[in-house]
Amino acid sequence: MTRYGRTLRMGGTGTVLALLLAVPPADAAGVHKCRDVRGKITYSDQPCGAKRAKQPPAVTTPAAVDVAQAPMQPVFLGRLLALVRHGQLADVAFVEQQLAVRFVRRDGEGGSAYLLAPGSTMSAMEIDYVVEKPRPPDGLRNSALALRIDQARACIRPDTVTAVFGDAFREFDFGPDARPDVAAKLRRIIYDFAAAPGQPLALTVTFERRVEFCVDLLNLDQVGR
Repeated sequence: MTRYGRTLRMGGTGTVLALLLAVPPADAAGVHKCRDVRGKITYSDQPCGAKRAKQPPAVTTPAAVDVAQAPMQPVFLGRLLALVRHGQLADVAFVEQQLAVRFVRRDGEGGSAYLLAPGSTMSAMEIDYVVEKPRPPDGLRNSALALRIDQARACIRPDTVTAVFGDAFREFDFGPDARPDVAAKLRRIIYDFAAAPGQPLALTVTFERRVEFCVDLLNLDQVGR
């Protein structure tokens, strides 16, 4: 027996045939011979029992949510909450991921507008998304995302909104010059969120009276100097 293989003698001819093992010896540099609980032997460049580093999970876009289905409305509002907690409305990739849509960019004097890409839809909703819109003469720049609900298909009630976003909101004041029919028809509440310094983010929820108050508009604004 040699160290690396087995020596066989063939009959009386005296011919010796050395059969080399295909598997490297267990003590070869960098090779570990391991036996599992079932007795199976494997060879690896990792020490026995060592766990390989796990790859981070791939970022996947969540499934689209149809707000016409009442049970899915809190799910959608929860995604909006994650969006505002992210703190940067101009992060187009994150907005796409949260809303489960794809955008195409259109540049103009009014800023960079984003439209829904062909084949990317939001059931029962229209979308208006502008990033870094100039607001002269004060020099402020504004990013805005407006989601208008198709009330012929969906009604998101105020208690559904507050169940997700909480009761820490302020009422919008239409002012003394507001038309009485407008004040009677609409109700607006505003949520303020902390973000980067100088870039407050606000969510304005506009409820419109139909048979009852329903969300008509979810408008996110972020202003920074």
